[in-house]
Amino acid sequence: LLDPNFVQAYARLSMAHASAYWEHFDHTEERIAKSKRALEQAVELGPDLPETYFALGVFYYHCQLDYKKAISNFELSLKKSPNNSEIVAYIGYLQRRLGKFIQAAENLKRALEMDPRSALTCFNIGGTLMTMRNYREAERFYDRAIALSPEFVHPYSNKAMLYLLWEGDTKKSKAVLEETAKTL
Repeated sequence: LLDPNFVQAYARLSMAHASAYWEHFDHTEERIAKSKRALEQAVELGPDLPETYFALGVFYYHCQLDYKKAISNFELSLKKSPNNSEIVAYIGYLQRRLGKFIQAAENLKRALEMDPRSALTCFNIGGTLMTMRNYREAERFYDRAIALSPEFVHPYSNKAMLYLLWEGDTKKSKAVLEETAKTL
């Protein structure tokens, strides 16, 4: 590292490793160990920083499936960094995983208010609403995600699935998939 005292870099490195594990790009114990080593450096250098608490939350969420410790650290991070949309979104993701869909949707919408150009947040709101069978509103958020980031493929695939679940409409679903092919 260029700066061995750069706490935020260690925190983000830990989160990157945890995400690689969570998303199954490298779902190995070694990936967890790499996340933990970077996290330990962040904790040693800046134990009370919001970035450290956030990284702790992501580690507990993605690598340990310890949702109680994850939410506790997200909340500590948010207290120190109340305008961080990413932390609010992670709280929403965790609530969704726990089946608290109404609270998850509320927090994801709050994160979107903080960062209105986030296609990822729009996509996640759409997914949460689709799970709640609020198909019309889910469609709106998928459309917004697509408008914000036309190359982001996931909103298209979820929107195609939405039409199957909502209306059983294979033609609309197919049209969305064809739109995807033209855009990419």
